[in-house]
Amino acid sequence: MVTDAAPAVHSQESAFSTGAVVTGVLFYCVSMILLTWWEEAILPKLQDRGIMPTIPGSLRAKRLETLSEHERDLPWLTPVTAQFQGRPLPGLDDIIQKPAQIGEYNGVAQYIKAHTASEPLPRERAWALGVPDGEPFDADELSSVCMVSPEFSSHYNTRVYLCKRRSAFGDLSQAEQHDFDI
Repeated sequence: MVTDAAPAVHSQESAFSTGAVVTGVLFYCVSMILLTWWEEAILPKLQDRGIMPTIPGSLRAKRLETLSEHERDLPWLTPVTAQFQGRPLPGLDDIIQKPAQIGEYNGVAQYIKAHTASEPLPRERAWALGVPDGEPFDADELSSVCMVSPEFSSHYNTRVYLCKRRSAFGDLSQAEQHDFDI
């Protein structure tokens, strides 16, 4: 007996469909965005309020040991307010040579250091060029928080960095020149 029926062909379906792959990738991307937002925006605020602990040994913990949030929030000195500290402002030549302390408040000293346009910026500090003038940034190698001060830059007519540092860490003006290359 002969039949015209062709043998049955069984096709195997893939275990993954395009829809499942797209869903997985989309879920992964959204999860990473949310986790990054949590780490960068929410967690620091909770840590500042004492609701969440700061992880010991983390960069944040080391920076807060250097200068607490309260100390970071102390007002920055300006040429006008610095003169109320009882000493005249140093000359431009002095602050080009080395940092000069211009005041101290609640155990936090503030220093200024000028850089001329011809001075090269060390490669490890090149990222600081992207920080807008007047915005603080952490200078971990100096145990300081610094910024380019628009007020002092205008006063001296050149780029001037203003840094805060705990007085207990020693006098920043005694630092070696290469240590203060910001």
